[in-house]
Amino acid sequence: APQTETTSAPTLLTSGFTYKPSANVTLYAVYSKTTGGSNATDLFISEYSEGSSNNKYIEIYNGTGSSVNLASYSLKKQTNGAGLFGGELTLTGTLAHGAVHVVANTSSNATILAQADQTTGAAPLDFNGNDAVALYKSGVQIDVVGEINNSSDWGKDVTLVRKSGSSVPSTTYSALDWDSKVVDTWTYLGSHTFAGGGTTTYNSNPNCCTAPSTALSLSATSPLTLSGANVTT
Repeated sequence: APQTETTSAPTLLTSGFTYKPSANVTLYAVYSKTTGGSNATDLFISEYSEGSSNNKYIEIYNGTGSSVNLASYSLKKQTNGAGLFGGELTLTGTLAHGAVHVVANTSSNATILAQADQTTGAAPLDFNGNDAVALYKSGVQIDVVGEINNSSDWGKDVTLVRKSGSSVPSTTYSALDWDSKVVDTWTYLGSHTFAGGGTTTYNSNPNCCTAPSTALSLSATSPLTLSGANVTT
């Protein structure tokens, strides 16, 4: 019977095998799963706050294992949940491993400004609850907080703290990756707890690797193409 595997990087286990289209065979997918314990692949947004008045900030965490020069990183926002991301703010300084970089609105209160590494009274720190905010590296978006192309107030009067076990960074926003705190909650500002993530490879069939090397043969005249995240074998 057909089997369906959900994979992050569809790859066939072909070592020692060849494939003949006329043969009655079963192929098994190999997939990767993120687990705890390793460093993040890049910087990510660890906290977002849209509070009363102009109490707004974005916190960025370095869990990469090394210090990072911030010169190639920037923040942008999507205004009112529509159009392209703009209002770019280039980050400055060097961020040590395990530390955070806080960018705050210039008019935030003293508690926030005491933790701020950069301030601006303009975009993108003028978000108002329906502006997704994204982290960019060398002009490429690598992480985002907020619902893109959504003009509803998903992020108004709230502080969002990234969960320690989230897969980061990610250009796909999921509310499940964030803990929502009441308006003007700044208890978590200035530090972040990160559980880490690693990659482990799994086989869909634990016996797939013990099949005889003569079981299958690979034919270049009938290539097998895998596409997308869902593979049916």
